[in-house]
Amino acid sequence: MDYSAFVQQGAQGPQGNQGDTGEGTQGNQGNDGSNGAQGSQGNQGGAGSEGSQGNQGNDGSNGAQGSQGSQGSQGSQGSAGSQGNQGYQGYQGSGSDTFRKYTASDTLVASADTTRSLVGVAGYTLKKEIKINDLYVQPIATSTVRVKFDMMSQANGTGLARVYINGSGVGTEHSFLEDSVYYTKSEDFTVVPTDLVQLYISSTNSGYSVYCRNFRVYYDKEAQAPTEYVVNTD
Repeated sequence: MDYSAFVQQGAQGPQGNQGDTGEGTQGNQGNDGSNGAQGSQGNQGGAGSEGSQGNQGNDGSNGAQGSQGSQGSQGSQGSAGSQGNQGYQGYQGSGSDTFRKYTASDTLVASADTTRSLVGVAGYTLKKEIKINDLYVQPIATSTVRVKFDMMSQANGTGLARVYINGSGVGTEHSFLEDSVYYTKSEDFTVVPTDLVQLYISSTNSGYSVYCRNFRVYYDKEAQAPTEYVVNTD
């Protein structure tokens, strides 16, 4: 038998109180996602700024020496030189006359006796000079003269002396010790007319003096020439 027709619905009861919020536990982390697709290539960057200049390289090695050049052509002939000096004057002989020549001896003919000095100069310096000036000396004959001179070096100094002919050293180099005493030297030399017989001296110690004096030429004349002068009006 259906009894639902005899049952009435009751009124709605009041709302119940809200229940406490429950907090669930955190779930586990999900798995990593798969890799995304590769992105497209980016645009090309702009050109960088110009770099600084590099250092200069080392010098190259020397090149090989060039070959010798060919000989140049002959130069043109130079102009004529000026006329030389007049030669020595000759003289009329009588058959027995001959030219004079000199022979070294101890006969004094010319002298330069003044005392000359030199202080602390190492190089040779001209101090005396005598010119051989006899026009009747035969230039091609052998003539000799004897040269003598005195030389002294101051104490603590050393001196040198040498005879020159026309600026060229031909005599022995003489050395003088520092004893303040004069020494005499003698040598023979071959000469021709117009030769310059000279004495050069030197001091090897700075501040000390050397001295020379009595520079003399000695010789004998052989085969006398005719009179070397004529009196036109007496």
